[in-house]
Amino acid sequence: MQTKDHLERVAFEAVLDLARDGVVYAEIRFAPELHLEGGLTLHEVVEAVLEGFTRGMHDAEIEGHAIIVRAILSAMRQASLSETIAELAVEFRDRASAASISRDPRTASRPRITCARFISCSVRIST
Repeated sequence: MQTKDHLERVAFEAVLDLARDGVVYAEIRFAPELHLEGGLTLHEVVEAVLEGFTRGMHDAEIEGHAIIVRAILSAMRQASLSETIAELAVEFRDRASAASISRDPRTASRPRITCARFISCSVRIST
């Protein structure tokens, strides 16, 4: 999934599938940094996925299946984008519920501090 269209479609279909299965609330975890090979920016990746979620929620509602879907933005341990992913979670905090950071425990506090400055942004740091 390296294009906006592909990301949006997969997100859209995931929401519809969940709604049709009776799910009413979901948090879908994904790592934006894994979708950059096609030239998208991290911001464009998150926007495309969230647009798919929005379209899916709308279409599910039309079908009679109300669902709320939020994103959990994950940062990969082997990359150095933890702080950037935490900042994205803050930027999109109205539609992304959290950031999940895998980091060296000696340097794990920076994303938590970034998100802690804002209301409604939680960070999960795993080592």
